[in-house]
Amino acid sequence: MNPIQKLRHFAFQDSSIVATPLVGSTAATAIDDSLGQREFAIKVAPKAIFRLLTYIVCTLTALSVASHVGHYVFGFELIELVILDLERNIPTSYAGLCLALCGVLLGVIALHKSSVRDRFTLAWSGLSFLFFMLALDEIVSLHERTILILRNMLNTSGVLYFAWVIPGVVFVLLFAATYFKFWRSLPSRTRNLFLFSGLIFLSGALGMEMVGGFTATSIGQLNLVYALVTTVEEFLEKMGVVFFIYALLLYIKTSMGSVKVNFLNE
Repeated sequence: MNPIQKLRHFAFQDSSIVATPLVGSTAATAIDDSLGQREFAIKVAPKAIFRLLTYIVCTLTALSVASHVGHYVFGFELIELVILDLERNIPTSYAGLCLALCGVLLGVIALHKSSVRDRFTLAWSGLSFLFFMLALDEIVSLHERTILILRNMLNTSGVLYFAWVIPGVVFVLLFAATYFKFWRSLPSRTRNLFLFSGLIFLSGALGMEMVGGFTATSIGQLNLVYALVTTVEEFLEKMGVVFFIYALLLYIKTSMGSVKVNFLNE
């Protein structure tokens, strides 16, 4: 049996997300006659995905702010299920899934680059691994377990109250130096979107984290001001990931066109 009889065609096109039969080639018609099946395409619109994810982030942020205001201003019980800065809840699950999606998309690109022997295949693979690690960290909060250890070791306070930002800044600088040539090799639109998304993410993950450290040192953490600072931090992180997903989908669309998955007989 020809392996193409198990073919499924995943096409990245700028239209709404639908699953439609692909009819219009002799090969497709032959598959219909022999198996009673049709090739189908899942059409992914980068702009539609971007709008959807942005809507989700804004909705989660609004719910988190409303819960904080209700708690600190009106004395209602805090709804922990929707608080952006807490763990094991809806926003954390969403963030982990989006980071994992980045890992998958980067992995798809890496496989394509490997097939054409691109010199930056390893760089794409490294990015994929990094985002899977970020997804894991988001779910189990690995970096936050180092805060108290580093704070006691380095005796930090103020903007460095959350002491993990020190190795975080070092890692970002090393990463930037390592990936500079890769970044310069990207198409201008992709390059700009990568930079923009990275700056938004880091302004939250590092910038607002340091603002949060200063706020925590100055007035504590159990107040509306600190809650809003952490909400802005999480919002920026999540929007940075949204822009990065958009950049990856556009890159796949313009540089690869479509992704085919063949299911082979065993």
